[in-house]
Amino acid sequence: MRLPSPRGGRGSLFFYPGTILKLTLKEKYDFYERSVQNPENEVEFMFNEFKRYYKRSPVLMREDFCGTGAISCKWVEQNKKSKAFGIDLDPEPVDIGKERHYSKLKKDEQKRMHYLLENVLKVKTPKMDVICAFNFSYFFFKEMKRKKEGTAEMKKIAQYVSMGAMAYLRQQYKVVGIVFIILTIIFGIMAYGFDLLNPWAPFAFLTG
Repeated sequence: MRLPSPRGGRGSLFFYPGTILKLTLKEKYDFYERSVQNPENEVEFMFNEFKRYYKRSPVLMREDFCGTGAISCKWVEQNKKSKAFGIDLDPEPVDIGKERHYSKLKKDEQKRMHYLLENVLKVKTPKMDVICAFNFSYFFFKEMKRKKEGTAEMKKIAQYVSMGAMAYLRQQYKVVGIVFIILTIIFGIMAYGFDLLNPWAPFAFLTG
């Protein structure tokens, strides 16, 4: 398998199935950010949606579970009034963020960007225009995996919920599968029987 090299590197990284890919700390966060974050789009979305609802531009933004704070740093780049508070308990990603993002801000922007090593449930900040938590789902997933399954009754209920969900999905897949097969046949007839479609069209449909 081949992965693009981290920012600033050249070429690609190669590894084979069954091998362990060892990354430096900087590479780990680089791949993480590139795979799950797009600060430019996320900031643009929050800014535009706030403006659409409140008919004014947002100024203060708080990013809970900020990690490296890439989104917060991008926020203060918008204009000279924008301020951001990136909050996280883990000093490791915050230190990486200060090196990767905060250090690249202009001095005026750095004054408006604040990293807080605190608990998001207890920290006190000014009243915000926007509060986001893009990394919360992963944090919540890890926390839930650590929890016990609960009492025998809770496990039984969870089992029923799982059975119901799987039954629903099986029905959905059944209907979708039938429609998929019918459309494939129709496209095949149109392509090879009436020459109305490119011969590759049915194969393109099959492969998504």
